[in-house]
Amino acid sequence: MALKLGHKGPEVKRIQELLNLHGASPKLLEDGDFGPRTQAALREFQAGHFDRFGTGLAVDGIAGNETIWALSQLIQPVAPAAVQPDALSLQRLASLHPKLRQEALALYHEVCRRGLHIRITAALRSFQEQDRLYQQGRTAPGPRVTNAKAGQSYHNFGLAIDFCLLLPSGQVSWDRHADLDHNGQADWEEMVFVFKDAGWAWGGDWTSIKDYPHFEKTFGLSTAQLRALHAAGTCDHDGYVLI
Repeated sequence: MALKLGHKGPEVKRIQELLNLHGASPKLLEDGDFGPRTQAALREFQAGHFDRFGTGLAVDGIAGNETIWALSQLIQPVAPAAVQPDALSLQRLASLHPKLRQEALALYHEVCRRGLHIRITAALRSFQEQDRLYQQGRTAPGPRVTNAKAGQSYHNFGLAIDFCLLLPSGQVSWDRHADLDHNGQADWEEMVFVFKDAGWAWGGDWTSIKDYPHFEKTFGLSTAQLRALHAAGTCDHDGYVLI
């Protein structure tokens, strides 16, 4: 059905959205109400565009099939320029559990393909490193950074990563609202989407203590089960627990 002056509804709202994407000036209120301003913007659009057969559109202020087709032929947004993988990130991802390593690398490369500047700040962490972190703010100087003792973190088994943003200056940032690729979406949210979509658990979804830079994929095993396997020597030649 052709849409015209006086019509209302979601179809009209979509026409207004498309007209705004084509640069309607003044910008239309996308309220689903086909009023005089929407009609005027549509006429202006029709005057400068063609139908699918290369014929000029009728300048009648009515959104018929050909006008809707022309409105839908939006200029495709330029894809973000892929970024070069960060050497430190690649080094850390290579330390993950063999069962998870290739998947994590593939997801990181997807993040780079999307133009996101991300640094992996932690992957595998030894029991000794975990113990040092646990003592910080307790028996050692510095603020507390973890409640997990040695063997109580999925990092200790190569099943978790932490990340942050990598700024153009080379500095790092934990700003969850920054939009460094200027696509209208926070880079942090884009990173979270990629990994959650692949089935990784995100620390930002936790209900007790939020851990926004953290992802883990545990294959259904608790850290207690992993510790038991480690204690029993159920490991490969590199010391990774067999799962």
